[in-house]
Formats: sequence, C-alpha cells, structure tokens
Amino acid sequence: MKLFRRKEIDFMQGKRIGVVGLYPRCGVTHIALALANYLSDRYGKTVCIMEKSGHSDLKYAVMGMNDDKKAELLEYQNVTYLCHGCEREAELLLDSSFDCIVTDLGSDLKAAILELSHCDIRIVVGNAAPWCGKEYDELKLLSEKKGLLMNWRLLINLGNPANIRDYGSLGLEAFCFPFEPEPIFPGSETQKIFEAVLN
Repeated sequence: MKLFRRKEIDFMQGKRIGVVGLYPRCGVTHIALALANYLSDRYGKTVCIMEKSGHSDLKYAVMGMNDDKKAELLEYQNVTYLCHGCEREAELLLDSSFDCIVTDLGSDLKAAILELSHCDIRIVVGNAAPWCGKEYDELKLLSEKKGLLMNWRLLINLGNPANIRDYGSLGLEAFCFPFEPEPIFPGSETQKIFEAVLN
C-alpha cells in the first residue's frame, strides 16, 4: 500500500484537465492517456478520462485491456475510460467519486474553447514540424485576444528542449513532451514533464 503525504493527497483534487490538439494526429489521445495514468499511479487518484473528440481513438487505444470490443466504458488501474458515444456519460460525470477528469478534446481548438473554459488546466498539443506554422499563429492570435492564457500549457510532442524558447511568444508555458512508448505506464521522463506541467 502506498503512503502519500497530505500535500500529495490534495494535489489535483477535483481538477478538470482538457487536452486539445492544434491539428489531427499530433498525439492528444496518447498524452491524455499518459496523464490520466500518471495521476492514478503517482498520486493515487481515481481518474476518469473522457473522449469528446468525436472519434473513437480512445477505444482503439485501450481495446487490448478488454475482450469486449464494443465496450464504451472500461476500468483499469483506478482509471475509468469513457469512450466516445458512451450512453452513461452524464450519470458517470455526476459521480463524485472521481478525483480528476481528463478530457480528450480532439484536434479542433476553436470547437473546444467552450469545453476548455470549464477546465482548471488546459493543455494544447502540437509538434515542431515546420509546416504547422499556421496553427501556432492561430494560437498566438487567441493569446493576443484573450491576454495571457492563464492555466494553459503547450506540449510540443517529441520537441527538442533546446528550441523551447521559440514558443515563448505564444503567451503560454511550453514544454517538450518526450517519446513515450507506453502511455498506460508512463516512464520517468514523461512523469517529470507532467510534474512540471501540473505545478
């Protein structure tokens, strides 16, 4: 049995975290999965990861944990996986037993703004590809309109830490997310990044 200091027990209690991508296939579901499992394993939290992307990426990502290929609700290691289209979504979200809720919002930042406004921490996922400049310009424009984006974080998936200053003008804290082969069991580098992102 793990023992946690009081500070760790209270850490992230009742928090809602939204994860959204700047464009498709930048790693939103992968990062949301790793984050939910990090909170469960590191802090002993009971976490719900909810898919609101309009896709079924979460179901495919966790399919190996359940023999029922049609399951829309899975539970594994103190994490409840609420896949897209789950009919019990409202009932489960009213359940006060979740310590934290992580929401996978897909890759449409404009469509996710309302949902993000209900989150305590907002994580935007991008990468360092040179052809993604337009999406970063849109993020900068959002920052200029709204002012400094408080409680927003930018994760550059597989980014080079040496180039992290390049994102300083966007108006939110930026971090490089490392290669993480197993988001259900996040490694030490991933844990270090989440520690920094959430504090």
